[in-house]
Amino acid sequence: MATQAQAPVPSSAVALPPPAAPPGSMGLPFVIPVDITLTPGQKGATAEFTIDNDSDFDLWQLTASSILANGAAGLFAVSIYDTLKNKPLTKGNALVNGENWFGTGAQPFTYPAPWRFYRQSQVLLTFNERSNVGGVNNVVEVCFHGYKVNITQP
Repeated sequence: MATQAQAPVPSSAVALPPPAAPPGSMGLPFVIPVDITLTPGQKGATAEFTIDNDSDFDLWQLTASSILANGAAGLFAVSIYDTLKNKPLTKGNALVNGENWFGTGAQPFTYPAPWRFYRQSQVLLTFNERSNVGGVNNVVEVCFHGYKVNITQP
């Protein structure tokens, strides 16, 4: 029986291992999804969430998907702002094109060091819809992947 040789997988297609769990995280990953529906050409749409009161959150990875209502891939730009620290995650709180910032599920954008959101921080996301396909909404989901740290035990 002959075996087929498989072509080597390009290094760009290999999934990165998740970062090691930081001390105090109890090794439990936590994902915060943020969903928003943008109308064609919409600018300045916002979504926000608050970090739980039981712990801080160390952001390690970001992923996003953007799907138009007709099933095609959508385009968007976003800025992320930490209101408790009064700091944006991008220089000058610039809106960054999604394809330049976010990774895929197989290859998430990974921070070299975590961004810590302190308990009860409010996180504000501002979106611009870039697909601008007439009459077709853009459904965007951004996921914050990380660990709960400094957990308060009940």
